[in-house]
Amino acid sequence: MWALESIQAPEKNQIIENINNLKLRSSPDLKSEVVGELKLGSKVIFAGEVTDSLYTINLGKKEVTEPYVKVKTWKGLEGWVYGAGVDYYKKQVEGTY
Repeated sequence: MWALESIQAPEKNQIIENINNLKLRSSPDLKSEVVGELKLGSKVIFAGEVTDSLYTINLGKKEVTEPYVKVKTWKGLEGWVYGAGVDYYKKQVEGTY
């Protein structure tokens, strides 16, 4: 279905939501059940997983390609958000040291 990779998250595993009403989904798929919505600027906890597959989604005036990121809200709700909707990590550029 999808493979996951473990990555380092920012300090204290906290990430910030940067798209208003970002959907929190039960699995990393646009068609999966929506279990919640995050408001602009919401802080969530990085749950340590990112899909290794990238998904291209049209966000209105911009088309972006990102993975899904697993997060947990401060109230304990856990799910997947589209990576373009959160500031979470920077990957090393392939081919560099």
